[in-house]
Amino acid sequence: MGLGEAAPVSSTTEPVPGRRDVRLIAGLAGLALLAFAIRFVGLAFNGGLDSRINLDDGTYFAGAIAFVNGRIPYRDFSLLHPPGLLYVMTPFAQIGTMTTEVTGLVLARLAFMVLGAVNTALVGLVGARVSRTTGLAAAALYAVWVLTIAGERSTLLIAPQVTAMLVALLALTGRPAAELTTRRVAVAGIAIGVTGAVQIWAAIPAIVILGWLVLQTRARSAQAVRVAATFVLTGAATAALLLVPMLVVAGPRMLQMILFAQATRIHGLTTNPVSRLRYIEGMDSIPLGIHVPGAAVALLAAAATGLVLYVAWKVPAVRLWAAIAASQVAVILVMPLFLSHYRGWPAPLMALCLGAVAAYGIERLPAPRRMLGVAAYAVVLVLLATTSLITPGGHRLPLLAELSDQSTARCVISDEGYVAIRTNTLVRSLQNGCRVVPNPRSYAQLYNALDEGPSLAKTKQDDYQQGSIEYFTSADVVLLSQLRHDGLTDETMAAIRAELPYARWIGKILELRRTPRP
Repeated sequence: MGLGEAAPVSSTTEPVPGRRDVRLIAGLAGLALLAFAIRFVGLAFNGGLDSRINLDDGTYFAGAIAFVNGRIPYRDFSLLHPPGLLYVMTPFAQIGTMTTEVTGLVLARLAFMVLGAVNTALVGLVGARVSRTTGLAAAALYAVWVLTIAGERSTLLIAPQVTAMLVALLALTGRPAAELTTRRVAVAGIAIGVTGAVQIWAAIPAIVILGWLVLQTRARSAQAVRVAATFVLTGAATAALLLVPMLVVAGPRMLQMILFAQATRIHGLTTNPVSRLRYIEGMDSIPLGIHVPGAAVALLAAAATGLVLYVAWKVPAVRLWAAIAASQVAVILVMPLFLSHYRGWPAPLMALCLGAVAAYGIERLPAPRRMLGVAAYAVVLVLLATTSLITPGGHRLPLLAELSDQSTARCVISDEGYVAIRTNTLVRSLQNGCRVVPNPRSYAQLYNALDEGPSLAKTKQDDYQQGSIEYFTSADVVLLSQLRHDGLTDETMAAIRAELPYARWIGKILELRRTPRP
């Protein structure tokens, strides 16, 4: 079955090859436009396309600008993930270098919104491997669900790896052993290799898919070996092609950062599994400040899991989705670090599973009542869309006119990438040969990783404190917007201010200068 091809079926259990499904294509095109609109409107009218979203968003794009200006990640600045996202953002970072940093950031965010629309259509095409109803139900949920929004209107890690994952699923979903050709398995392997170049978590679904391929072909041992070898070799070769050149240039510090420093990250929103489930379900974004009790969160998760398992038992094609989704959710629940946008990682698989549940229920209603089932599902989608639209997108920096007045300083550095981008000082500082680290406090994780003892808070790390002094005192102007999180001791701040004695507050940002303002 090719793209956009599906048969008009009345059951989710028997996808039958047929002509190109015009209604499916039209429906997915409409849902893709809806997905883009929700992502665009939610940010454009809820902070602005150039507003500050979160620390990581600015860090990654500032890193991409540093990269296109000749700086090597891991060697010249810290990056706690593989470099795949920097590759994706390179064109927009180049535009930001040639025009203004803010222009590049806005265009990158718009591109990620387009990628969100593409991902919506891909979810629908993967779901259509089961039935048209499944495809449309899953794509509609993905388009409006708050879980998907943060990662597809900002320059975070989620959107590119979701695209690659969905390409792999499109090649594999619903394929019996006879259809698992070398070409299809190779496409899946290449796509999964791409996800591994963006985030090391990709190893988890890769293992699940490998296990599924072996189970699908277990009746013929020769085919099982061929399929497994093709998937592993193409995936590994793709990841190596994207990672090894950077490793050669950056050296062993790259592995120290993306493997060991990543493992020492322990901060985040919560360590409570039920609280994390609340975020994964989107219950943290309910309007009017309504708080859902933990018991209700756990009950909803149990009910959804039971329904997905039942449909997966009835519909074999859903089993792969359910297995990957379960592995991803399990990782998020147990990992030391948790941030709210992590829920975007399992979101496409969750949307596929829940879309299959909705389709299975709707298609088994008596014909006169099916429209009632569709209407009920549509009401849920409208409520979810409303929640996504009113969820805060970003916020404006205070006193921007004063903050942007840095035109005479040779080296302006900040403790977060977004401030350097928003003041349009990042490219100038890079081109003047200044040392620029988009997120200097990430070195604390590296120092913890290299130390054989227990992880220490930033205030207890002598290397971090000394490194912060050396970094910030290398500039003419320092803009500190993250003082509460930077972990700088009083002694460290005193040493910095001794070199940069002229200070003033611009809103919540502390400006330190080596010489008085002109």
